[in-house]
Amino acid sequence: MERKILGIGNPLVDSIHHVGDGAIRDLGFIPGSMNLIEVDVQAAVMQAGPRARVAAGGSCANTLRGIAYLTTMLGRDAKLVYSGAVGNDDLGNEFGRIMREQGVDARLAGKDSPTGTSTILVSPDGQRTMFTQLGACREFAVEDVPWEDLKSANFLYTTGYMWDTPNQHAAVLQAIDRAGNAGADVSLDIADPFVAERYREGLLDLIGAVGGSNGKGQLAPRRVFCNEDELRSLLGMKDESRDAVFAAAANFQLIWVVKVGAEGSYLIDGKNSSTPVHCPAQNTKVLDTTGAGDSFAAGHIFALMQGLSEAQAMSIGNALAACIVAIQGCVYQDISAEKQAAIIRLFQNAVGGQAAQ
Repeated sequence: MERKILGIGNPLVDSIHHVGDGAIRDLGFIPGSMNLIEVDVQAAVMQAGPRARVAAGGSCANTLRGIAYLTTMLGRDAKLVYSGAVGNDDLGNEFGRIMREQGVDARLAGKDSPTGTSTILVSPDGQRTMFTQLGACREFAVEDVPWEDLKSANFLYTTGYMWDTPNQHAAVLQAIDRAGNAGADVSLDIADPFVAERYREGLLDLIGAVGGSNGKGQLAPRRVFCNEDELRSLLGMKDESRDAVFAAAANFQLIWVVKVGAEGSYLIDGKNSSTPVHCPAQNTKVLDTTGAGDSFAAGHIFALMQGLSEAQAMSIGNALAACIVAIQGCVYQDISAEKQAAIIRLFQNAVGGQAAQ
C-alpha cells in the first residue's frame, strides 16, 4: 500500500565549503553552530574556503530526499510531497527541479523575496558550521500549506526552524493539529540547539505533557527528533546526568528519538515505557556531518512508513546517517554501492523479522 508524507520546511540552496582549523573562530562564530546572517556577512563567510558543492538543502528537504532515496533503492511505494517558500527567481526554480528530479513533489510558494541560501563550512574533522540567509523562507504562511495533500497524508514531518516567524509558526501549528485530528503520524524535529534555546517556551507548549495534547485542545506531535544537546536545552537541564534528562523526557506523553552521535540513538517512549532503548551507531569514517541528523530522520520515518517498529526504525536511521557522514554533503546519490548493499540487507532482515513475529 502506498504511503504518503508531507514535509514542511525552509527550502535552501546549499553551498558547501572546506576550511582549515580555526577558520570558524577567526570569523567570530562557534564551530558546529547554526547562524542566521545577513548578505554582507554571508559574503565574508563564503570566502573562508573553496566551494566544493551546491545542492538543494534545508533540514526538511534533506529528510524528504533521503526518504525518496530509500524508497527508490528498496523498491517501495510512497508519495513524497514537500512544501515551503522560495523566491520567484532562478534559485527557486532550481530548487524545485532538483527536488522533483530526486523523487519529491515540490509544492513551493513563490515570493518576491530571494530564495534562501545556506553556506556550510566543513572543518578538517568533518564538523559543519552553518550560515543561513532565510530570504523567502520566512514568508511561508497558512495559505501556502498544501491542505489537500495534508488531507491524504499518512505522515507529516516538520522542524523547529519553522518557529522563526509568526506566520511560519502559525502554518505548522495548524498543519500539526489538522494532521493529528485526521489520524496522521506527526513528527517534529527540533533540528538545532539554538532552536531549543530560542523557542523553548513555544515548543514545550506544543509538545505538552498530558494525553498527547498541549492542554489547549491542540494535538501534539506523536514523535520528536532531537540530539542530546537539543533535549538538554529544551528541558533546561544542561548540567544534569543523561539518566536524569531521559527520565524527565519520559514524563511527556510522546516518543523521543534522541541522537547521541557516535553512540547511536535512544528511544524514549513516554506513553509506554520509562526505560530508554539504545540502538548503537554503525562504525564509519566521518568526512562531513552535513545532513547527518536529517538523514537519520529520513531512515527512521521511511522504516515507519514500511510498517517497521520504532526500534527497527532507529537502526535504519543510524545506517543512513553513517552513510551520509562518510561522504561530502548530503548527497544520497554519492553513497557507495557497498554501503547501499548494507542498507538493503539491514532492511530486508528487519522486514523478515517483522513478518516472522
